[in-house]
Amino acid sequence: MPGAKGDTVYAFNPLIDNNIKRATFDTTLYFYSHNPKLFKEVYVLALEKLSKLQASRK
Repeated sequence: MPGAKGDTVYAFNPLIDNNIKRATFDTTLYFYSHNPKLFKEVYVLALEKLSKLQASRK
């Protein structure tokens, strides 16, 4: 099937897809790697939002 992504693996670049510069990503990664408690807070909030989104689509 042309254009079907079903169970095939396709390449993607989340930085390009979300218009994020590599330098911004690197700076953010450095910051959170040195502030793991803040990273965990962001992670928990993101997980809560994703869980609510998933639940609303059932």
